[in-house]
Amino acid sequence: MKKTTILSVLLFFGSVNGAYADTIDFRSVDFSSANWSSSFYYAPAGLTIYASPSGATLYQDIIDGLGVRKAYEKDEIEACELLHLSFDTPQILTEILITDLFKEPYNWGSGGSYLEEGQYSFDQNVWIDFEADPTQTPGTNGELTLLLTSPTVTDIWFQAPGLINCWREDHEFSVASIDVAPVPEPATILLLGSGLVGFAGFSKRTFLVQLRTTLSRYLTRSSL
Repeated sequence: MKKTTILSVLLFFGSVNGAYADTIDFRSVDFSSANWSSSFYYAPAGLTIYASPSGATLYQDIIDGLGVRKAYEKDEIEACELLHLSFDTPQILTEILITDLFKEPYNWGSGGSYLEEGQYSFDQNVWIDFEADPTQTPGTNGELTLLLTSPTVTDIWFQAPGLINCWREDHEFSVASIDVAPVPEPATILLLGSGLVGFAGFSKRTFLVQLRTTLSRYLTRSSL
């Protein structure tokens, strides 16, 4: 019983570590073939990326990440452009890195400045605003890290906010990366629970001895 409990816990952590849980970096060469396509499938994360409206295509930049090519900046999301990320299975989202989001001067240096903006949504009904870091200057890359409360999502949309006739000066950005982890399956959670219940009957010393024995037998058997 004790051996089974420890092995169950080891299997649990092994299944978690073996699952896809990582930063998906849209600046990597893995996404270079997304250029000029209206959609792109990234198999390791089960992720499909779409560009809209009609006639829009994806554009990947190794410095800034993903944008949509339709309006004036090919590597940014602006005007009436929309970037849609869709996962095959639910994911826990913890972080989004935005780039090309600047504190910029009005009309390229006429005296004032504005903070560029963007929006994201998980259902296209509720949109969440974000804005450039006011401490950044036009010479920076306009990076902004959005820390999230680990929502479970299958879809994420990005767009420019408050558009009038698909034109507004203070909204241009790219999506550089996202941090995701798969949602544990019920069977995996049950396995962890059974392991933790088994721990209740162990002293620390007994647990360590049993764990060492179990690992030793496993490694010996694996080498045969």
